[in-house]
Amino acid sequence: RKDELKKINALLSTSDALNNIMPLGQRRTGKSSILYNLKEQDAKTIYVIFDAYGGASTKQRFARAYINCILSTCVRMLNDSLYKKELKKCSVRE
Repeated sequence: RKDELKKINALLSTSDALNNIMPLGQRRTGKSSILYNLKEQDAKTIYVIFDAYGGASTKQRFARAYINCILSTCVRMLNDSLYKKELKKCSVRE
């Protein structure tokens, strides 16, 4: 895994401010573990880790779950209690 982490860190450290990665692979091969390791190493980058397995049976459900994941990650990173309260009121629901 160290080699994979080095490669991903190199990709993320380029001058392009908007870097995205999406690991693809068979189930149970360590994709999520690599992302969580990256997240622990770098506190200043926002990591949105979205697991689409199981709950995204339609495009609409996928989009809602993805948006909720992004919003909740950003709220957690900002640690803004008022924003958290307002987000709970208007969160995207089915």
